[in-house]
Amino acid sequence: MRFGTYYSIIDWHHDSQYRNSDGKNGWDKWGQVAMKPDQRAVYIQYMKNQLKELIVKYDTDMLWFDGDWVNWWDMAAGQELYQYLRELKPSLIINNRVAKREQFKRDFGTPEQEHLSAKVDYDWEACYTLNNSWGFKRSDSAWKSPEEVNKKLVEINTQGGNLLLNIGPDGNGEVPAISKEILLKAAAERKGQAK
Repeated sequence: MRFGTYYSIIDWHHDSQYRNSDGKNGWDKWGQVAMKPDQRAVYIQYMKNQLKELIVKYDTDMLWFDGDWVNWWDMAAGQELYQYLRELKPSLIINNRVAKREQFKRDFGTPEQEHLSAKVDYDWEACYTLNNSWGFKRSDSAWKSPEEVNKKLVEINTQGGNLLLNIGPDGNGEVPAISKEILLKAAAERKGQAK
């Protein structure tokens, strides 16, 4: 098994970023965080230092970026960061969210809550949640059935993709019992089909 690392371009705790007070809702205020203009270069260097540590000290084989949607992060910054990381470790696998995901096509694509219906000439993985939430949310009971999980897996694999399935651990790292139940049933169903 190879070691991969998730990395958010957004950092709500870093002094360079702050809640977007012009936002009309929670997403606009916290998802579209603002950057202090004179701190952008400082923050990018901070990111590079953290990422270098993940590569040099922990030998991560893959970096899975997220947060590319913020307005202060642009294609040029993403391309420059990609090149920097590639120089640190040429074999590193980096998803397309290191830059602007709609435009950046290396090393693999990451469609979210949907998947491709035809084969393409690049690597990709479809990112789904087991319910409707990316994080733990007690009130979200819109769980996918084991059959739905397996159907997505087959459709995605048939088109050459990988399924990334978020199972929403709680604040203590515990996987919800319903998530375990669905995954175990899906695995048993797959095992039964393989016979």
